[in-house]
Amino acid sequence: VVAHGEGYANFTQKGSYQELVKQQLVSLRYTDHAGQPTERYPYNPNGSMEGLTSVTTQNGRFTIMMPHPERAADKELFNEDGKFILESILN
Repeated sequence: VVAHGEGYANFTQKGSYQELVKQQLVSLRYTDHAGQPTERYPYNPNGSMEGLTSVTTQNGRFTIMMPHPERAADKELFNEDGKFILESILN
């Protein structure tokens, strides 16, 4: 579940996408039905480059992400797609 489309990664002011990839800090990507990173809607709701949706720090203590798995982790919310992401953090 994505709350809005403005959360795409933007490196025009600071940082470098290539540096994130080089340092292996990309932790999640939006992918298409074939599992390939994509910038196309609806697979990637905000159009972020190469499907970038989550990055982590070099020491791994912090990970930030655009999707909101907590909003899709319970049958009472009518969607459990995010449950896998949350459970993977705990296990």
